[in-house]
Amino acid sequence: MKRSCAVFVLALAVVSTALQAQIRLSIPDTNWHLWLDTAAAWKQDSLVLLTDSAGLSTLPHNVPTGGWGALDNGNAIGVTLPSTVEEHYWGVRGKRPYANGEYAFETEDSTVQNGNYLGVSWWWCDVNIPKSFAGKHVVLDIRGARLKAEVFFNQELVGYNILTELPFTCDVSRAIRPGGMNRLAVRITNPGGRLDWVDTELMRWGTTGQQFHKSHGFGGLDRGLELRALDPVHIEDAWVLNTPRMREIESHVIVRNLTQRVQNVRLNFEIVSADAAHIHLGAVLSQSRSVRVRASGVDTVVVRLRADTADLWTLETPVLYRLQVRASTAAARAAQRFQDSRDVTFGFRWFDAEGITQNAQLVFNGRRIRLVSAISWGFWGVNGLWPTKELAEREVSDAKAFGLNCLQFHRNVGKTEVLDAQDRLGLLRYMEPGGGQTAFGDRYSLYAPSPTTLVDPSGANGDAQTFAERYMEEKIIRMVRAHRSHPSLIMYAIQNEIHPDLHNPRIFRILRRIHEEDPSRIVVLKSGFPSGKPSTNQAWMKPYSNAVMFDSGTAYTGWWDDHTVGGPGVWRDEFYKGPDDFTHRSTNDREIVMWGEMLGAAVPDNHSGMVDYL
Repeated sequence: MKRSCAVFVLALAVVSTALQAQIRLSIPDTNWHLWLDTAAAWKQDSLVLLTDSAGLSTLPHNVPTGGWGALDNGNAIGVTLPSTVEEHYWGVRGKRPYANGEYAFETEDSTVQNGNYLGVSWWWCDVNIPKSFAGKHVVLDIRGARLKAEVFFNQELVGYNILTELPFTCDVSRAIRPGGMNRLAVRITNPGGRLDWVDTELMRWGTTGQQFHKSHGFGGLDRGLELRALDPVHIEDAWVLNTPRMREIESHVIVRNLTQRVQNVRLNFEIVSADAAHIHLGAVLSQSRSVRVRASGVDTVVVRLRADTADLWTLETPVLYRLQVRASTAAARAAQRFQDSRDVTFGFRWFDAEGITQNAQLVFNGRRIRLVSAISWGFWGVNGLWPTKELAEREVSDAKAFGLNCLQFHRNVGKTEVLDAQDRLGLLRYMEPGGGQTAFGDRYSLYAPSPTTLVDPSGANGDAQTFAERYMEEKIIRMVRAHRSHPSLIMYAIQNEIHPDLHNPRIFRILRRIHEEDPSRIVVLKSGFPSGKPSTNQAWMKPYSNAVMFDSGTAYTGWWDDHTVGGPGVWRDEFYKGPDDFTHRSTNDREIVMWGEMLGAAVPDNHSGMVDYL
């Protein structure tokens, strides 16, 4: 895949364009149906890790028990997305003691019972697809599902995904029937998982007993599904990365050509305000770029755009803009001329770690920032997996009301709904995939002392050896691709509380792959642990630097992150005795100092209040 780059300077303005590239059809969150296919076989499923649709033809065609007519047998209930089976059917097969690592305290606490549904459920709705979709390349965007999702349009298998809670796309071009009602059905299989905070274990499933990350043990579907009708030459993806020049962004565009001839594609880039309250007036300086895309091929174009009059995205004034990318081809015949467009919401801002070795500090928009954060586990009421718009906004507004300026997606992958709210309201976010350590395999210790022999940070010979490693590596990369345009997202961490053997080449392969997909953010191997030497076996990368800073035997890396959870859980006056004598005081100015999970500081949940709100 070719990659080309240029730098343009843009004046900001509100613009309109006659080029309407694609036809978009949002599938409503309402009027969905849910039916439990309790007789369906699933325990011996054959699992694959598809990275594109080419392998769909090799998969089994799993229809509802009793045939497709079973979906209309009157046993379904109406649901609104996002939702899970457990939201509606907790305990449908009885409640049972937790076992086999479902719950961290299952041997000590026998009173809490498990009521999640293991097996197959069907989710479907009817969609009226307009005639204008005829002859187009049509894709269905799904924002997230758990766990195995098999997607059918008009009874034809069009999609498959086992990467839990992450977006995926299905090619539905041949399955849809434009000009009438179409049925979209998603077969969800939940084989189990964790129902508490622990994210480090693997589950075994399938005919060959594949192992992969044991994620949150619910089964369901996120909201926000959308159909897009595209020309054969179209924009497959577009995203925005921030740069150290705060008012300059790096725009990435992938153009796909499905035709059998080379296409000359003209790309036009414009930046407009995403908020009517922050309109910039002035002349529109539109910049264009031409690219030749080979037959049945793709090309990636990278363009730097600078807007010197732009407002910065800050916590106090989170000003958002939209990058509008328009693509068009030229041909003698109208039938051979194609066009497309993609809008990307972003903010002008910059976050980095500076002064390592002498005056280390985190810097946001050119000024030092002290992050004040808390962790969010990803168990969202009322369904367990995904927030509604209202709950996402409530989390952000409550965090700001507490005086926090950051939150952490802890031991669970981030959610689009939350990041959208943080972009709008002004709150930073730190993200983990959940179970990231499972990408490293079991050939090296996850709890090793500082290295005493040479470490190779290149990532050479770090290819995945097992299904579990391939699964988590793909999940991490898809996580980055899904969320890298959000201005509220400031850094990635692979795993919480480990200090793995740095001789494992998988560690550096994963760090470098994340950095390759998103060079604009800090990437750290781990947060916290062991107490007293929290930099032991740390490894991390700064934005736009290919160097990996890591523990070479001294436990010094430039990034120091200690966790002290397990303390009293509440504030005590004895914690502060004076300006030079207080808990969590540090004089370490050579490294970024992060105190995580400080003494388990919290207050008891207002459980009745939460239940009443939900």
